[in-house]
Amino acid sequence: MRFIFWLMMLCSPLLAASVVKIDSVLPNGVFRLHNGETVALANVQFPGAQPADSIYQMLKKYSLTYARSHFTGRPVRVEYSGKTSAAGYALAHLIIPYPLEKFNINRVYLEKGFGRYTDNADSAYRTVYQQAEADARLNKRGVWNPKQPRYTGQPDYLLSVHYGYAAGKKENHDIAYHGVHLRIAPFKTVSGLEAGLTLYRIVERGFLCCECDYWDGYQPVVTTEISTGAYAYAQYNQNWRYGGFSVGLNWIYLGDMYCTEAPDMVVFPKLGGRVGWLDKLYLSLDAFDVSSFSFLPLSLTYVFSDAGDRVTVSGSALANRLTLSARLRMVIKPNLALIVAASYQKLNYNGYEAAKNQFGVQMGIGYLFK
Repeated sequence: MRFIFWLMMLCSPLLAASVVKIDSVLPNGVFRLHNGETVALANVQFPGAQPADSIYQMLKKYSLTYARSHFTGRPVRVEYSGKTSAAGYALAHLIIPYPLEKFNINRVYLEKGFGRYTDNADSAYRTVYQQAEADARLNKRGVWNPKQPRYTGQPDYLLSVHYGYAAGKKENHDIAYHGVHLRIAPFKTVSGLEAGLTLYRIVERGFLCCECDYWDGYQPVVTTEISTGAYAYAQYNQNWRYGGFSVGLNWIYLGDMYCTEAPDMVVFPKLGGRVGWLDKLYLSLDAFDVSSFSFLPLSLTYVFSDAGDRVTVSGSALANRLTLSARLRMVIKPNLALIVAASYQKLNYNGYEAAKNQFGVQMGIGYLFK
């Protein structure tokens, strides 16, 4: 008997947590699980009864819509606190086990201001929850800003600025690209308008004489700023749970580049499609990617947190151009995102290698708003 007692004591931490899918989400942080049990979020206190036209009713509706769209069907680890709510539900901490982090649903409710922190359960995540509530209070979200109806179900948008640099060789010339990109787009996998503007400055160092009709092998090495190219686009994204598409227009202006005069303005469609689990893992195919000037790039995107953190790898091998790139986007603060990208490109001309191997990096910062 003593052996059984100690065995149960050793196994009790394992028995206190189990993994099960969420069947449905009810108001006030109540979750119905696939095993038939119903639990409530521990350490989260929701607003009491308010008038029908109160902002709290709008907040309650928005929080329920958000939770149903993000958490229904997700497998979660249920950590029971050992206490029950006033309605008789077991109070628990719900954890979504992502590969790179443990996503705490209770923390999200507090961070978005859907409720306030309360000591109605254990103290396992007390510091995490108190920090989440402090962040919501500082940024005046939800219950901490009852006079402003911010919760209308509109998606978050990311306004980002990127600086990119790439260096490579073209025959006997060294080429450097400098680019600044301003972009506004839906933050997660929601539908919405996307727009952007890019400015390029291209510098070439080598044997160059655009005004000459002959080549002088003894001419000096010169540095020449070839041109500045501008690119702008607007498109509309439509997404569902397992797929979506983008339609829009590109406007491209290029000045004098490589001693030749480009058209003043070129307008062509901006098209793309996505298929897969848009909140987890999906493939996308676009007609054209201006950041690498590649046609039909195929990309694989992995979303590794509910905050929208993701990594994308893409490649294109069309029109004598091989392009490979990788891009990481992470939320570093509640309203700030960091974007890091790297690329490699090789071009062939007339069936032989033209010795243009280009390596590039891009750094950016973005601000998240509604």
